[in-house]
Amino acid sequence: MSKDIQVTGQTSGEWVSLGQYQLPAGRKAYVEVTNAGANGAIAADAVLLVPATPVNKK
Repeated sequence: MSKDIQVTGQTSGEWVSLGQYQLPAGRKAYVEVTNAGANGAIAADAVLLVPATPVNKK
């Protein structure tokens, strides 16, 4: 995760980057957590979406 991002109010832990994705403007987006392809259980307790570039507000 970028050093510019400050996550406040969170417990200690580690954020793992899952890559950068372009989300379509004006459409709903979601994150699906699945154990497909895994050999056992997986867990995620949070997802943080961070704009890669500043968004122009009109």
